[in-house]
Amino acid sequence: MKSKFDAGEVWEKLTPQQRNCVGVATVLLMASFVAEHFSPANDVAMQRWLHARDTALHYLRGIPLDAHRLIAGPDLSLVNMRACRLCGCTDHSACEDGCYWVEEDLCSKCEHQAAGHA
Repeated sequence: MKSKFDAGEVWEKLTPQQRNCVGVATVLLMASFVAEHFSPANDVAMQRWLHARDTALHYLRGIPLDAHRLIAGPDLSLVNMRACRLCGCTDHSACEDGCYWVEEDLCSKCEHQAAGHA
C-alpha cells in the first residue's frame, strides 16, 4: 500500500518564511471562498477576492510536494479525522449506502475486500 500524503512532514520541511506565506495564503484562500459564497455587495470587492484567491493558489502550488505520495490521498489523522484505508470514506462522508467502522481505518463496506488481501 502506498503511503499517504503527510502534510505535517511537508510543513516541517518549510522554512519559517514559507510557513508564514502558507499561513497567510491559506487564510486568504478560506476568506475568498466564503466571500464568493456570500457575494460581496460590489464588483470591485469581488474582483479583489478573486485575485486574492488566485494569488494564494499560485503561491501554494509553489510548495514542493512528492507527487507519488499524492496518489494514496492525504493522511487525515493530522486534522483528527479517520478515513477508510481502502475507499477513503470518513465520519463526515460515509459510503453511499452507509457504513460503519470495523477497524480504526477500515469501514464495513471494505471489510470483505480487505480480508481478500490479507
